[in-house]
Amino acid sequence: MKNKTYINSGAYDCITIIASAAQEIPGVICIRSGNFVKDKQFRYSKCELFTVDLQKEKTFQISMQDVKVCYCYLFKRGSSAPIQQINLKDGAEDTPSVVYKNQNVFHYSAPTGWLNDPVGLCFYHGLYHMFYQFNPASQKWGDAHWGHVTSRDLLHWREHPVVFCPQPELISTPLVRGGAFSGTALVEQERLHLFFTRHVGDLQKKHCMEYTVTADSVDGFSFSEERTIVKDLPSELGENFRDPKVWREGDEWLMLTGTETPEGAAIAIHRSKDLTTWEYRGIFYREKERGYLRAECPSIIKISGKYVLIVGYHNREKEKIRRDTVYYIGSFENYRFHVEHKGLLDYGKDFYAAQIFAGLERAVLIAWVNDRHEYHIEKLCRSNGAMSLPRKLWIEEERLYSYPTEELVLAETKEACFTGPFTLKDGRGHLHFDFTEEPSGTAVFAGSESGRVSVTVSKNRIQITMDDETCGLETDLQELDVYLDNSLLEIFINHGMYAFTRRYERYETNYEVNAAFEPGCRAAFYKIEPL
Repeated sequence: MKNKTYINSGAYDCITIIASAAQEIPGVICIRSGNFVKDKQFRYSKCELFTVDLQKEKTFQISMQDVKVCYCYLFKRGSSAPIQQINLKDGAEDTPSVVYKNQNVFHYSAPTGWLNDPVGLCFYHGLYHMFYQFNPASQKWGDAHWGHVTSRDLLHWREHPVVFCPQPELISTPLVRGGAFSGTALVEQERLHLFFTRHVGDLQKKHCMEYTVTADSVDGFSFSEERTIVKDLPSELGENFRDPKVWREGDEWLMLTGTETPEGAAIAIHRSKDLTTWEYRGIFYREKERGYLRAECPSIIKISGKYVLIVGYHNREKEKIRRDTVYYIGSFENYRFHVEHKGLLDYGKDFYAAQIFAGLERAVLIAWVNDRHEYHIEKLCRSNGAMSLPRKLWIEEERLYSYPTEELVLAETKEACFTGPFTLKDGRGHLHFDFTEEPSGTAVFAGSESGRVSVTVSKNRIQITMDDETCGLETDLQELDVYLDNSLLEIFINHGMYAFTRRYERYETNYEVNAAFEPGCRAAFYKIEPL
């Protein structure tokens, strides 16, 4: 073998290596210790998992030839213990010794590769579980795996083994794409159920096949074999049929799935009495906005006696920013949703695939904040994609509010207070503004070779500018919160009345803040500890 390295298993009893063939000829990985030998051929350009049981506290030689290793880690099988990531180039633990300028530090991002939708969010056995669509092979979208992390505070996340992988036929067929797409969790009778979409499609995205599967767990870390539960679709639905949301309603379980009909974007609904056999009950909600091509990632929860439905939409016109996340407040009966109020959950256009945690008494969601991924600068990041801050939801004056959860305060340290105009050399963290009089003025939060990020306020109006793009909102401004990380920012207006999330990934960034709000402006700056 051309490349050899040595690792010690320590307290771990398993290793997973995710790799692919580096050339057209098969590659090989061999793990050896004394008479113990395990090896695997890698024949395809798409990555495969090689998982081997190890003896603890033992040194192993790993030999590699004609393979590209994407991701490697030690773990304890069936345990809540976090993984130990391994760098097979030198056999050392892959610690964050390299500083990547644009890698965010208080928004979760994947350890390598590509991250998109949060999936299977739930609170189970005292832990917050977040799964996510994951491509370990590249910082670009690819065949989807499910990564897995847990937390006790919604902020500090521990990595666990990959849970689901692309279908075997995808690995051996270079002209198709897909894998384990988005889905949600159900916590029922001390068991965790995951429902998600399996996708198979051609590279040109002209046609696809999507079907719904489920797997369950009694510990949150090891899962049963998948079972297909919805595959044959009624003729009124399009082939885009994905991202199931399942919950109990009375004496039955209901499932919402994002789809389309000839009339436009829609949400389908199925029902079940046993979580195994599902009956189609029609269109739960049909979006009348003709600019939306299809619906994705539906989520639903009851807040203050009303149902809140959250849906992601593809915009039909290519010249528009790609997607919107819309909320609806209303009720439903006879498997049909009736809208009373509607609005955008976030105006920044980098906030998508929002999902609410199952198993909680409060409404908390996390979203993917990397929708405009063509702006990514690969060499300045460890991975591509990040999650939003966890947000609590509530209804106030017929509007859905979203604002960071109280847990974030535990990671904040007050650094400075200001009255009137001020300059802050490094504004990465949380800036909170209170306006006691009618506000006016401008604050600049970051600048780069491409332009700057600024907020301008005048009577009953706030305008957010990023480079040459603007977002204007009519409101009586009272509070403003700006969370600025290395390459994205989240802005909350009037304690969650409006939100604005955008990535800001540049080659050179000056994080100096210059605020000139007057009169009656008070501000406080809080540093946020890295995850």
